[in-house]
Amino acid sequence: MLVNNRISAQEDKDFQVAKKALERIFGKDRLKVAREPEYSHTDLRFTASTSNNVEKHYNVELKERNYSSEMFDEVPLKMSKYIDIINNTRIDEEAFIMYLMPKEIWIFNLSKLDLNKVKYDNWEIKDVEYSNYSKYTRTPTMFIPLKLAVWNTINS
Repeated sequence: MLVNNRISAQEDKDFQVAKKALERIFGKDRLKVAREPEYSHTDLRFTASTSNNVEKHYNVELKERNYSSEMFDEVPLKMSKYIDIINNTRIDEEAFIMYLMPKEIWIFNLSKLDLNKVKYDNWEIKDVEYSNYSKYTRTPTMFIPLKLAVWNTINS
């Protein structure tokens, strides 16, 4: 139960950070953000209106990372997660992933990601992220270069 509480608290925090960043990027007046139910394949959906009042819809996964882009030039995404995000994205939406780092936020458009520019490998990661008893498993993972981000903003 403690692991579930920790995951829920982290998702609440990540949602607030992401919403604030999206408001800075798109402006509060032209943005509608809604949190997805717990245990959904993605974390939030949002609609942003352009200056011509054209609405665009997005399906977003949030990933917190406790390192900065100064340490790495790519970000990991499990292949199974990528597939879940794409399959959960509606026809009128674009799939985004936001990496929330201590000093910055990196946003990638998965719907338009050039998969030929992504590295693929197996990555040793825990089965359950916040569990001290979780075993490590080799997991097929894509490593997305930061230079493929559609936005990069400070995390404040």
